[in-house]
Amino acid sequence: MNIKRFAVLLLSAVLILLPTASCKKQENNKADDTDSIQNEIITENDVATTEDSKVSEIFPETNSEATEKDHEPEQEEITEPEIVNPYAGQTIEQFYENSAFVGDSVMFGLEIYSRRKKTAESNATFLTLASFAARHALSDVWEGSYHPTYNGEKMKVEDALVLDGANNVFLFLGLNDVRVTPKEYFENYVKFIDRIKEKSPDINIFIISTTYPIESPHSMDTQTSASYRDQLKDLNEKLYEYSLSTDAYYIDVITPLLSDKGFLDDKYTSDKYVHLTNTAYEIWTKIIDEYVLSLIETGLPPVQVEELIENTENISESTDAINEVETQTEDINTDTTQVDNQNTEPVTEVIYEEII
Repeated sequence: MNIKRFAVLLLSAVLILLPTASCKKQENNKADDTDSIQNEIITENDVATTEDSKVSEIFPETNSEATEKDHEPEQEEITEPEIVNPYAGQTIEQFYENSAFVGDSVMFGLEIYSRRKKTAESNATFLTLASFAARHALSDVWEGSYHPTYNGEKMKVEDALVLDGANNVFLFLGLNDVRVTPKEYFENYVKFIDRIKEKSPDINIFIISTTYPIESPHSMDTQTSASYRDQLKDLNEKLYEYSLSTDAYYIDVITPLLSDKGFLDDKYTSDKYVHLTNTAYEIWTKIIDEYVLSLIETGLPPVQVEELIENTENISESTDAINEVETQTEDINTDTTQVDNQNTEPVTEVIYEEII
């Protein structure tokens, strides 16, 4: 081969190889550019991850919060127990028709007053006897015993209540107990109630507070009257405590009749001693009627109704306080969300700008 032909062949080979090398170089440059963009995206993603980590450090999600999100308990519907009022559906007259009043001469005075005034109490049975006491009620019946009569026959009160079919019994005793049996008057009273409950397990017991003497009765000096008053006051306090621990009801009719010194006010006594005037019995019947009506309407005595209203008001105040806390919590959550947005939005902008 001569030199001229060799030179032509060499030149042709060079011309063929040059475009191929150029294409490979361009492909390599494109690959480098793609790798650079991907590295930039990865770097910015790392920045975003780092920023999210910082936000998490400021407002970490506790394990309990994560658990609550995954396992939120279903709220069970709470059903209020139905309260049945055993006294509902009757008038006050019907209530007294199924009731009996038991006591001494002061209770006998209520019987006379109610018959004359035709009060609702006049519908009840009265088992009364002057000077009747708990110790008498506990004694056996015999010719010379001291018991009230029922349908003309002398008998124990608990037996008379069974024959009468009474659902409710109002008791007023104590005036003739505390001075004769100073160490046993409360115990005898409770024993008497127990005997009634033995014969009539479902009967409702209403204890009417015992009255007090006036400060200066004609039959005793002031010191003796004060001692007598203190014994009766002690009996009333014990009977009240007894009612709180049992299903018995205690009706306070003495407090409105007291003087400033704690004795029966002179204007309410008919004999300058312990017996009552019509005005006093008017107060009695008003208090007793309100007590009974409260039971018929609500199933609760007036004192418990007042306590229930007070408790309801306290619950309402507590609910308002809870609502206020919930509102403050919602405000905190809103502030937290705003902080989250402030920490994440700049990162998003950086990533966007870099990618563009």
